[in-house]
Amino acid sequence: EITEECREAFAAICHFLLECAMLPVYLSKEETENLYSSVFQELGADNDSCFPVWLKSLMTLCCCVNDCYIQNVSISTLLELVSHSQSLSLVIEDRMKRYKNVGSNPFLGKLQMITVPPISPGILKLTAEKTDIYQRLANVLWNQLNKERRE
Repeated sequence: EITEECREAFAAICHFLLECAMLPVYLSKEETENLYSSVFQELGADNDSCFPVWLKSLMTLCCCVNDCYIQNVSISTLLELVSHSQSLSLVIEDRMKRYKNVGSNPFLGKLQMITVPPISPGILKLTAEKTDIYQRLANVLWNQLNKERRE
């Protein structure tokens, strides 16, 4: 049995993870270019090792814990991170295209404030195409609704 203190601690950790994922960093032009290229690099053949351990753990908690509160906090955190990562990836991709078309970066030689996607576009694509996590999340939530109706 998971205690209420453990539930509260877990929720606080997930909230902290979300807050940290949204903090910007200051990068030079070279660091920004390196970030942009690394964010969009293709994944290797060993896809399983590409998934960060924290992401695997969060996905596991979403599906394999019997505590509805822990599951709901995990699901909410995961979906928030996915959404945030998708948005940031689109912004980065747009910036890359604009600077390539113009041929110069207006921020040349200046520090830029960048928010890094917590989940890379390659991992997002791999998750959507090669896993059934979204179907599993839907099943977990649907089962919780059915359970509540029966009670």
